[in-house]
Amino acid sequence: MHDGVISHLHILFIPGQARDNRETADFISSTDVPVTLHAPYHVHGVNPCEEWTFQAPAWFGKGSFTDYAMAETLEAADRLDAPLVVVHAGTFTTGTPDSAIERFSTFTDRWSDPRFVLENLPVTFRGARMLGNTVAELAVLTSGTQFGICLDFSHLYCSSVSLILPFEDMLSGFGHLPVKYHHLTKSGPGGEKDEHRGLDDPHGELPLKEVFRWIRARPDVPTTLEYKKGGAYNRRQAEIFTALLQGA
Repeated sequence: MHDGVISHLHILFIPGQARDNRETADFISSTDVPVTLHAPYHVHGVNPCEEWTFQAPAWFGKGSFTDYAMAETLEAADRLDAPLVVVHAGTFTTGTPDSAIERFSTFTDRWSDPRFVLENLPVTFRGARMLGNTVAELAVLTSGTQFGICLDFSHLYCSSVSLILPFEDMLSGFGHLPVKYHHLTKSGPGGEKDEHRGLDDPHGELPLKEVFRWIRARPDVPTTLEYKKGGAYNRRQAEIFTALLQGA
């Protein structure tokens, strides 16, 4: 979304079948539809802040799975002429946040691109700690890199609930970061779990007033409604987004 108009598609890239992925990228690029790309993350085997990522067995003779997946992701970004590629720092089950940050720096030493935007994550996912929840942590993670920031409002709300910090204060802190992209959905009841709920979901939670004040003040930053449902549902969410953006 951009100024209430659908301006792009956001595609989650899942590695594993290079030929099929190339054919899909070629088809999408032939339609002239602008595309942003979401790189694979921990559920797909790409988890930069966890040690096992760098100890993965050879994948089709191309080295670690992370290297294979990221190379394939950037190839798709080139084919699609995608201006932005969203990346997660990941989730860790061993060590401390500081050691996870150190492991992430190993990833950024190898993989850095001006199209990369690092997405803020909830504090936990299925009981495991996630990396990149606060402005301070994101600033450390992106220091010395080319990464911009993808601000996921639902993830931020989940973090504010988990950390018992005011959402508005946490949101305002992102004004000090190079935010280039937005993800927008509602979180689940209670606010600690990101469930990609609709903007009109009566059981979903998100401080919409503060979120849309932020979005209106930054008309040049595109916003993706990050849903995994069909066309009719997505069209309805786009209509709701437009109404909220216009202050209805």
